[in-house]
Amino acid sequence: MNNSVDFQINIGGNATISLTNIANQFEEVRGEAKKTESLISRISERLILVNQSFELAGNVSSVFQSLAGAGLEFEKQQTNLLTLLNGNAEAAERLSESITKYGSSTPYDRTTLLEAQKTMMAFGLDADFAFQKLQNIGDIALGDKEKMKSLALAFSQATASGKLMGQDLNQMINAGFNPLEVISRKTGKSIAQLKEEMEAGGISAKELGEAFQMATQEGERFYKGAERAGATTAGRLEKQLEKC
Repeated sequence: MNNSVDFQINIGGNATISLTNIANQFEEVRGEAKKTESLISRISERLILVNQSFELAGNVSSVFQSLAGAGLEFEKQQTNLLTLLNGNAEAAERLSESITKYGSSTPYDRTTLLEAQKTMMAFGLDADFAFQKLQNIGDIALGDKEKMKSLALAFSQATASGKLMGQDLNQMINAGFNPLEVISRKTGKSIAQLKEEMEAGGISAKELGEAFQMATQEGERFYKGAERAGATTAGRLEKQLEKC
């Protein structure tokens, strides 16, 4: 009987000890797991920081490349401007300052303005006349750089040929401006009549230039078009980004 009791006690005691040992081992394993989980979490955080650092470095590099590219392009345009002015450095500097000042109150960057100015001068337009038309075109384009480029080219082509032709008219219309509409209001002739005159070579470059001027006068549709576009939230943001 005593042997039976001892046996039962030993079994119970050993079972309790075994369970205790298992529980302790489990706690140790769980503790190690927590340490491992913590280590993995810290490693993950470090990897995220490293990745963010690489992304930041890439973004900074892209910004510097963009700024460098814009600076080089602007320098090239200024050099071209100097060439078109027959090496007159003083005139080139004066014109460049005027263009920069105009750009400060509009959404247009200096490179875009210089490119449009250069295009008109390359077609033989006088520098001062070209800058005057650059401002007219800037208003008519309403702050849109691509429309400015298209209008500057079409106007230059028409001026160089001495008359408005169908392809130049279509290019202007596609950019949002129909000079025949302005000429129609000025002369009282219908657009149909003016198209017939144009096809016969009867719309002169002078009339076209006057139409651009008239369209941007006070009370007209495109009056201060570029300046107003530059005063919008999008326009101001674009100018701030350009300065960065």
